[in-house]
Amino acid sequence: MAKKNVEEKSGNLVFISVDELFPHPDNPRKDLGDLTELADSIKAKGVLQNLTVVRGHAQTQEEWSKYNKLYNENPSEELREKINAKWYEDGYTVIIGHRRTEASRMAGLTTLPCIIADMTPEEQVTTMMLENMQRSDLTVYEQAKGFQLMLDFGNTVETVAEKSGFSPTTVRRRIKLLELDEEKFKKSESRNVSLFEYMELDKIKDIERKNRVLDFAGTANFNNELQKAITEEELQEYLDEVESNLSKFATETKDSAGCSWVTDYGNWNKKEVVVPDDTDTVQYFYKKNDRYITLYKKKEEIPVDEEAERIKAEKDADRERRKDGLKECSVRAFELRKEAINCMSNSHAQKHLTDIIIFIMKMTKEFYVSIEDDYVLEMIGVDTDSEEYEDWDDEKLDIYIHGLIETTTKEKPALMLLKLAYAISEDSDQSRYYEYWNAKHASNKRLDMIYDFLCSLGYELSDEEKALRDGTHELFITEES
Repeated sequence: MAKKNVEEKSGNLVFISVDELFPHPDNPRKDLGDLTELADSIKAKGVLQNLTVVRGHAQTQEEWSKYNKLYNENPSEELREKINAKWYEDGYTVIIGHRRTEASRMAGLTTLPCIIADMTPEEQVTTMMLENMQRSDLTVYEQAKGFQLMLDFGNTVETVAEKSGFSPTTVRRRIKLLELDEEKFKKSESRNVSLFEYMELDKIKDIERKNRVLDFAGTANFNNELQKAITEEELQEYLDEVESNLSKFATETKDSAGCSWVTDYGNWNKKEVVVPDDTDTVQYFYKKNDRYITLYKKKEEIPVDEEAERIKAEKDADRERRKDGLKECSVRAFELRKEAINCMSNSHAQKHLTDIIIFIMKMTKEFYVSIEDDYVLEMIGVDTDSEEYEDWDDEKLDIYIHGLIETTTKEKPALMLLKLAYAISEDSDQSRYYEYWNAKHASNKRLDMIYDFLCSLGYELSDEEKALRDGTHELFITEES
């Protein structure tokens, strides 16, 4: 233990026993990482940089358990006070140097060089935050927790931003992430999720959906699940409005027995609710699920031919639901493919020149190829429908476009060839693995070639894309369905 006459002067360098050093309970960095290499270095060279500590320490779980046990065996006021105490005056709390402290324990050191500082709780948290951020030691979640602690001390977002060096927008976004399930968040960080993916979650309003999509962050399924959740939310808003209007004249039911089908409301049939003329004499019911709401009316004696017509109408409605769902999945898959191409760099394309050239040769040999100018332009980021070009005549626009293509080709030739190859493929949001008229699985040789090409470039199919391709998706009409 350091000598008292030296300890009393804050700012002095003193050597303190490792047994008297405690980690700070609010240290933003919870995972100290692998300390083996640092411990070996300390064992060989010693501690080359002092720690910063403050006097006293927060009660540990071990201390609480110890005093609680002693109190149960022999109750006393002194032990009761120790159990209830949150802070003890003895020992020292580490502010800067948590990794060095634990690595020194591993290395067998008994004392460590420390500077004793006088800091308020707010200054302690701020110091630890800035120290770890300067070393890039904090995960996104740890940053968010640290920012929240600083706010809890009464700082404004602007003050936290100024102290941390981040923008106010970044601080707000980090704090918003604390709405997510803590365990799911921590687990996602082990998959090296990008900041962009965390930001993309803001496109989802419902917290339960956000947490569901968070499970896919850092995997090949993330973008697909994100778009699915966004579509679900838009559909839910529509269905909520439909239910609100239906409830004015119809009663919700779980069992449609004794009822005849009237109509469906869903993505494939987004229409306004029209109140029937006979609601004063006929009972109406509605049944809902996550994807659609069906309206029924109380069945009276229905002629056989009319009953057959009703059964046919229900089958037709089921087929339309499936077709709509498959279309929705196919459009999402197309967006994933196009986004994959748009995110590739010239250097990546350069490494796969052979794959690109072989793909072009296969496409031109297998299919009649006609390259649409607009699709090529879209792939290089030109929107010819933009107001910017509305007053241009065809000649001026052609000169501009040809010049842009020439510049792009000179600067990024491999990437230009890649985008041309993809334009040749004629991939579109109409590319699908089902028969449009009956929602049954169908092979698609062109789409197979596109996927094989993308996979050769490092693309990973989402689980939904795999199910569409191999015919196992639940929306396909099969003999059983």
